[in-house]
Amino acid sequence: MTSILTITILGAIYLNSADKAAEKSVNTTPRVKKSIVNATKLPQTATLIEEEELIKKSTDLNVTTDSTAALPIYKMPENPISPNENKVTPISISRDIPDTTVIPVSAAKEANSGNWKSVNDSLSIDTIFNGVKKLIFTGYINKKAVIAGSKRNNVSMSYSYNYKAKGIFVGNSQCEVRYKKIDSVLTIQIDRKSTVNVGVSFIKLTSGILFEVPENIAIDINTSYGDIEIRNLVNNAFQVKTAYGDIEAKSIVGTPKLLTNYGDIILDRISGNIEIGTAYGDIKGANITALESVVLKSNYGDIDLQITNPISDCKLELKTGYGKIKVKRNDLEIESTKKLIFGTGRVKISAATSYGNVILK
Repeated sequence: MTSILTITILGAIYLNSADKAAEKSVNTTPRVKKSIVNATKLPQTATLIEEEELIKKSTDLNVTTDSTAALPIYKMPENPISPNENKVTPISISRDIPDTTVIPVSAAKEANSGNWKSVNDSLSIDTIFNGVKKLIFTGYINKKAVIAGSKRNNVSMSYSYNYKAKGIFVGNSQCEVRYKKIDSVLTIQIDRKSTVNVGVSFIKLTSGILFEVPENIAIDINTSYGDIEIRNLVNNAFQVKTAYGDIEAKSIVGTPKLLTNYGDIILDRISGNIEIGTAYGDIKGANITALESVVLKSNYGDIDLQITNPISDCKLELKTGYGKIKVKRNDLEIESTKKLIFGTGRVKISAATSYGNVILK
């Protein structure tokens, strides 16, 4: 019993001595004075260390980096974007083309439209339009479109369409004529839906249109097929185009512009500034009086022109790629090849063709 008590007392004394030694060791360790470093006063080396640490951390994210490249530095724009700049600015809509949802009632009354459709493969129209200052016509005519001047103060239109077929065919040949008048501009359009024919032995299709127009009316004609005839127009500015067809103009006082791809152009008794062009066709003009200019162009065709102007008033520019140039007049007779320039007058007479002759009389 005495032995056990002695061992217990000695153990307690030893533990107490160890605690005091540890306390003495802690107390003898010098204290570190903590200070907060101002980031704005870091030397440049500190910044580089941070950048290197960022590069090392980026490798942990499996991001490939170049240790020699500097990290990108993003600068704020000098003029920050205003929140209002993200808003969409409404677009101002032009009112040049009338919108029936917004035009005034008074203006809407001036616009009207309508149409005619063929019945049993035929259609016939005779009508009158009042208050027209400009006529626009587009569509298909297989026979002839005629625009004739008159003493009337309105525009009359006569149209005929007739389709006949013998044999086996599916459906009817449909034709529709539409018109639209906005203010003083009248637009006429002709559409034709072809019939599916199988083993047909006979087909006959005829269609033609006649406009009688007053003086001082603007005219714009554009057809895909068919000949066009313009006659007896006074003080009219007009343009005529056709893809496949001849154009004939006679007894005209105005500024005609006539164009065709495949067809001839014939002029007679024309006075004004004239512009004529054909891709595959001849140009023939007689009794032409030019006010300021006459321009004739053909790719594959001859040009034969007779003008009433004295040569002394004209400046001639005649050209051909492969052909001859001839001037046969009482006041001038000359021949050339390729190119002929003559005179210094105020009236310009220009005629050019790629493959063909140029004759001025």
